[in-house]
Amino acid sequence: MALITLKDYAIRYFSDDSRPSYHTVWRWAKQGHLPIKRIGRTLYIDTNKLDASGLPANSTNPLVNRVMRIVK
Repeated sequence: MALITLKDYAIRYFSDDSRPSYHTVWRWAKQGHLPIKRIGRTLYIDTNKLDASGLPANSTNPLVNRVMRIVK
């Protein structure tokens, strides 16, 4: 399991001109849009559950899953 911080996720998967703020990534994680693991008070994103573009392989939203199957 490869874990990265929320800040590192934003840096790795977004360019400088489209990078979301820390609070936006935190909100995505808390809403269940990103696969997270909490260690102590810090949230980490499990990169093994992401595809190459940084999107979750499986979302909790069935519509998102259906669209992702079509796009891939």
